[in-house]
Amino acid sequence: MLTIQEIRQLPDKDLQEELQRASREYLKIRMDVESGFAKESHKAKALKKQIARIRTIQKEIK
Repeated sequence: MLTIQEIRQLPDKDLQEELQRASREYLKIRMDVESGFAKESHKAKALKKQIARIRTIQKEIK
């Protein structure tokens, strides 16, 4: 996962790609948790925070 400083240095296009990647991974983990196949359920919380950080930085840029 990227640190906040690394996120801030990303160009807009890469920032959007990182948001999509994190969102897909978060959704996959959530589906695994709900179906009972969760091996890495602790990552869901970290991904949720990562998504929030990226969205906050996107709003700051605009």
